[in-house]
Order: sequence, then structure tokens, then C-alpha cells
Amino acid sequence: LKLSEAIAIFEEIIGASLPKEYVDSPVDDPKKRNPDIRKAKDILHWEPK
Repeated sequence: LKLSEAIAIFEEIIGASLPKEYVDSPVDDPKKRNPDIRKAKDILHWEPK
């Protein structure tokens, strides 16, 4: 689910349009993320598929 899709669903639920501002990513923003999910595994017993 893309963020824009989630926003569209939320707008549909609340029956209103939200202001949006699209900006370029910072130059040093990583193209691919590698999050540490150990806390989610430990607390929620969750792992991505």
C-alpha cells in the first residue's frame, strides 16, 4: 500500500480532501531502507512475509 493510496482511503472515509504537498527527497535520503525489526519481532511476534 502506497502512502498516496492510504491517504485516498482516509479521505474517502472522512468525506473530505486533505491538502497535500509533494516534495523531492533529500539528496542524502537512502533509496532503499533496511530497518531493524528486532523490536517488532520481540514485542509483537511479527515478521514480514
